Order: sequence, then C-alpha cells, then structure tokens
Amino acid sequence: MGAQPFALESSSPASDAQSVPFASEWVTLTQQAHIELVMQIHFFQAMHERAVAHAAWREARYQSVLRQMKAQGELREAALQVQLQEAQARIRDLQQRLFGSKAERRPNEGQGRLCEVRAPRGQGV
Repeated sequence: MGAQPFALESSSPASDAQSVPFASEWVTLTQQAHIELVMQIHFFQAMHERAVAHAAWREARYQSVLRQMKAQGELREAALQVQLQEAQARIRDLQQRLFGSKAERRPNEGQGRLCEVRAPRGQGV
C-alpha cells in the first residue's frame, strides 16, 4: 500500500498550502500501523452497532413498561371512579333521609282533616 496524500477540495493547490500548513506533507505508515488502524475502525463500528441495538432495546422496553403503567393507571382510575360514584350515591341517600320531604312536612298537612286535639300528657291532668 502506497501512501497517498490527503487532498482538500479547493479551487487551487496554492490556496491549500496557505490555508492548511500540513497539506503538502506526506505521511507514511507501516503495514502494522495500518492494520491496527483498520482494526480500531472495525472495533468502534461494532461498538457503535451494539450501542445502537442496546438503545433500541431499551427504548422498546421503556415503551412496554410505559404501556403497562398506563393500563394499570386506567384500571386504578376506573376503580376510583366506581368508588367515587358509590360514595356520592351514599351521600345523596343520607341527605335524602335527613333533609327529605318527610322531614319538611308538618303533621297532617295536606290531608284535609282537622287536627285532633289531644289531652296534655303528664300528671297535670
């Protein structure tokens, strides 16, 4: 393998030498150094693929857990709604018993009869 210079794309070669100080210098690598660099490239590419796969797995797991938590939350909300409706029904029932129409009605009201006069109770009779 021959050493090839790294060329920047520009309009003229003279501007390359002025803009980048080392553009005109050649670097040669040994075969062993080249092989080590290629191995590092492959190693880091494999590590990147593993990291991407792991991130995708974690995202899928996160979405699964999120769906489970949402379902549990919906079930809990439904149970609490039932509890709330039962409590409100009980409150209405107790209010009806306490403040219902019978509590407001006077004795013999609306029956069209005259009230009977009763004798007073006790020893004073």
